[in-house]
Amino acid sequence: MQNAKKKQGLSKNTKMRIFTFASLALLGIVLVYVLYMWHGAPAEAADQPQALPTPIAAAGPKPDEEPPELTLTSLTRAMGEEFSVESFITASKDDSAIAYIAFAEEPDPFLAGEQRIFIVAEDVHGNAAVYETSLHLIAPDIPPIIEGVREMIEWPQYKAVQLRQGISAHDAFGRELTIHVDTGDLNIDETGLYTVTYQVEDAWGGQAEATALVRIIDADPEEVERRVDAILEGLLRDGMTQAEQARAIFDWIRNNVEYVGNVGQESVYEAAFQALQHRRGNCYVFYAISELLLTRAGIPNMRIDRVPEASRRHRWNLINPDDMGWHHFDTTVGFFLFGDAQAARNAAYLATLGNPENYYEYDPELYPPVEP
Repeated sequence: MQNAKKKQGLSKNTKMRIFTFASLALLGIVLVYVLYMWHGAPAEAADQPQALPTPIAAAGPKPDEEPPELTLTSLTRAMGEEFSVESFITASKDDSAIAYIAFAEEPDPFLAGEQRIFIVAEDVHGNAAVYETSLHLIAPDIPPIIEGVREMIEWPQYKAVQLRQGISAHDAFGRELTIHVDTGDLNIDETGLYTVTYQVEDAWGGQAEATALVRIIDADPEEVERRVDAILEGLLRDGMTQAEQARAIFDWIRNNVEYVGNVGQESVYEAAFQALQHRRGNCYVFYAISELLLTRAGIPNMRIDRVPEASRRHRWNLINPDDMGWHHFDTTVGFFLFGDAQAARNAAYLATLGNPENYYEYDPELYPPVEP
């Protein structure tokens, strides 16, 4: 058994060579695979594009490539007359159909004189052209109008006068105009009578002017009206007719204000304040307090004056209560609600007391018809 030898395996060097060879072989396979994946597999034969058949020209008329043709005329219109784009066109032509015709820019209907007019025409294929003509507008001969100007504005001393309140102006077509106010020498710090002028001009040079008198007074109209309203609150009752209200006002004045010939004012509010505060005054004071009480009560009334030719001036009121017609109303001498015939009889009576014979003579052209 001593001669029996143990079976020996591969040597260490042999194993190393085998391992190295196997590793290199595996590395080669990996490299081949990577290169394969990097560059891709051999492309299959791609479908080659098929040549399209050459189109055959369609039979029929040639497409329209020309814009519409317009024949235009110029227009002359009075400002305010209507016109449209069709008003300028005398003829139109297109090889297909016209899609629309319109102003390139709308004309100004209030621009006096001549304007260049551009009209666009386009057909259904999108072919378009612009044509030019002209429009001549004649300005109206109607001047602008100023409304709301009062003959007299009474305003308390030291307060800024609201000269534009309730006043507006417009041109012949009703468009609002800006008003310029010339205040002249108006001075709110000094009582007295001043003239202000309202001026406007329209877009085509037409002008208008109106004047108003501004009396700066030593009284506050709002305070006077508050005192008048307080008196009416004690006089008037629900259910009274306007004639009954006028009688109550007449009686209050006759019972509370004394006639004094040399005490008067030239302003309604100052004169009414004289009546309220001092309870005396001349015929203007009586007229003024009557006007404010009647007006605040809602009774139609107006001032009436003796003809200027009379030796002495006199003022009283006309009233129309309950729409029964205009009647005289004179709180100075105490005649209530009388017509012209009674006025003549009253004047004759007053003449016997030394008053002018034409005591109630007035210019009928200046007033509404008075009841006989």
